[in-house]
Amino acid sequence: MVGSILEEKIVGLFADGRSAYSILQISRLLGRSYPHVYNVVQVLLEDHVLLKLVVGNTHLCTVNLDSDKAVILLSLHHLRKRESLRKHELSLLTSLKEAKDLFSTAFLAKGRFYVVTEDKKKAKKRFQSLTCIDRRECSELFVGQNLNKDALVLLGFEGYYDILRHVLDRLPGPLEFLR
Repeated sequence: MVGSILEEKIVGLFADGRSAYSILQISRLLGRSYPHVYNVVQVLLEDHVLLKLVVGNTHLCTVNLDSDKAVILLSLHHLRKRESLRKHELSLLTSLKEAKDLFSTAFLAKGRFYVVTEDKKKAKKRFQSLTCIDRRECSELFVGQNLNKDALVLLGFEGYYDILRHVLDRLPGPLEFLR
């Protein structure tokens, strides 16, 4: 089994790749008891899904995007969020699935659909209503507009987190020395 629903919810808090929370903050955000959240976070730390920094009596945690299990749990988080898409968004998702060879990832952020592709002309021809960008442009949007903050990955989870991992490697983060 990949992980429990609570593991997925905990890792989902870090979906932007930059957030850092104490275990107490995690328990409050999820409305769960501290001891239960503490035990699950310890398992995630042992599995290297989360990274920690000990500050006094507090563990400040962030997601480890180099962990395959972390990417899988984040993908599950996005799949559950994707279930809330509206009807026209679902039809777009179907057409994206049919042309997944054209792009490495597709996501919804700040009310716009983005497709990350190497062949923008071909992708724009196929998806006129979407914003077609390449990896460099996507990286710039992640840095400049913090586009990854509330993004919903539709397809290409591994591609999305690969781009985000490369962006975060260049930026100082809350636990930079642990990356």
